[in-house]
Amino acid sequence: MLSRDREYGPVLDLLFIHPTWHRRGLATALVASAMNALHQAGERTLTSVYQLANPTSQAWHRAFGFVELPDLRYAQAYYRCARQELFGMSSKAY
Repeated sequence: MLSRDREYGPVLDLLFIHPTWHRRGLATALVASAMNALHQAGERTLTSVYQLANPTSQAWHRAFGFVELPDLRYAQAYYRCARQELFGMSSKAY
């Protein structure tokens, strides 16, 4: 569940909760336990990532308290998505 990045330190990695178990606090309990262990080991941060196409994971990360860092790849993907929406909307108007 946890790995270590040379630049960022501990990283929450590969946490998957089956959809039938969503919204039951399982991910929150697992990560809170891991964070307690990290804190006892002297760590002060935990980094995580989520797939842009997974709004459930994005919402969980935000609700848990993770703060998004500026990310060029994310900004580029967001730009492409917004551009596609604009292009799709403008082509429908004609």
